[in-house]
Amino acid sequence: MNMIQAAIAGVRAHYRARNAVVPGYWGMTMEGGLFAGRDWGPVYDVFATFDKETQRQLTFTPEDGEWSERAKFWKRELQPKLTPEMYHEAMMKLCGWYAGCVRKRLNVRLPVSIVAMLRGEVPYAEESKELAELAISIYQDGKAGKPYEPVGENPAQNRLLKAAHKQGRVDAGLSRHTPQTAPVCFVDLEAVAL
Repeated sequence: MNMIQAAIAGVRAHYRARNAVVPGYWGMTMEGGLFAGRDWGPVYDVFATFDKETQRQLTFTPEDGEWSERAKFWKRELQPKLTPEMYHEAMMKLCGWYAGCVRKRLNVRLPVSIVAMLRGEVPYAEESKELAELAISIYQDGKAGKPYEPVGENPAQNRLLKAAHKQGRVDAGLSRHTPQTAPVCFVDLEAVAL
């Protein structure tokens, strides 16, 4: 009997919503949220092959310095079991999410245009050449592990440069890979001709 028929018959009915239930630990992992939906079923199938302890360990958020290890783990597990297209898309999604998590943890906030400029994705305007070169230099200092030292008196400029330094630290922490294992979505600034 549906709700309308129950109301007409004078029967008190309660509606129960059905939630999709994912068995095991998959729904408690960050990857489970990223790869929700039928299209990503093969990623869940890979997860389902892990022993229970490994599945449980993946429910915990990585600590500082563990993000690239988690990306390497997924690379090792997904590459032989997915099509090349799905594997590439899955790793792009994972590495992008992990990088965002680390940036948020370090409180890195840069305008999108500055991030793109630091990564060599867009050229910078001639008027901002001096600031752009300074930001790149500070970014590289962060990547090299050098401490940040304020450059100017302008608080807005100082915030931007401090964020560029943090961005360099984030990228350095996530790109400790050989050329063969480097996550596809991280670009090494030194390799990009500006």
